[in-house]
Amino acid sequence: MQTQADWVKVGVQHHELMAKYGGEENEAPTRKTGHDNSNWWVKWLIISAGFLSIVLILNKCQKISIIQSKQAEQMKEQRTTGPSINPDQLIADLQAADEARRPKAITQNDGSTRYEYYKSDDEPTPSIEDLENQIKNPINHQQFYFEIRTILNELERAGVYSVLEIPANPSVGGTWSPREKLVRINPDIIQKGSNIFHETLAHEAIHVAQSCRTGSTTSIPSRIGLVIKYSISIDNSVYHPIYSSNQEEARLIEREAYSNSKETGIASRLLKQYCNQ
Repeated sequence: MQTQADWVKVGVQHHELMAKYGGEENEAPTRKTGHDNSNWWVKWLIISAGFLSIVLILNKCQKISIIQSKQAEQMKEQRTTGPSINPDQLIADLQAADEARRPKAITQNDGSTRYEYYKSDDEPTPSIEDLENQIKNPINHQQFYFEIRTILNELERAGVYSVLEIPANPSVGGTWSPREKLVRINPDIIQKGSNIFHETLAHEAIHVAQSCRTGSTTSIPSRIGLVIKYSISIDNSVYHPIYSSNQEEARLIEREAYSNSKETGIASRLLKQYCNQ
């Protein structure tokens, strides 16, 4: 817009200068002083004004280019503030967390047994029989390790950067930023074990697929059309205070992600289908 306005202004000046002499350049009156330089000075002024305008425009464009370049570098630096997720190190950390979270039977001094275990808010309280069975037959977490690797690989293929980084709101497990093409996962989630980490990563990966379904990884997510579930746990998540400003459609987008993030295989399939065809 500035470039066009500058060139129009120069044109108007030229027209006004010619109009003063009542017509074309070769019709301008002359002073009989031996040297008629009036037309030459008019042309020189016009050429000088035009040249100065071009110089100013080019200088401004150069400054804008430099600013944009610096902004891009700053965004890149901001985007890589957290460590890139190393799948091998992540799986090793998750294995250690899973082992630490295994149910344990502790014999008390009086001979009684106390059980230590972890469970999520939406899981029922296990019976002693269930705990004894889990101690004897530990849960196989390989499905979670495999799916986590697959999701990270599909995100990378889609050009999405994944980091372990505490979000702006530390209570949040993860975030997806289409503008930055960046998935942030709160590193504290690792200590909750592979099933919870998978659920968190899969939730954000589904949001990425929702963006791809809309148009590209930089698009605002929209619903894909997956099965939507209703439960106390999902309701508590969807109506959490962090979503207080969300409209109903935005809540449905979140509900779709929450409804399909626990089951292994869904998130990676959606990334392949919508982002990496």
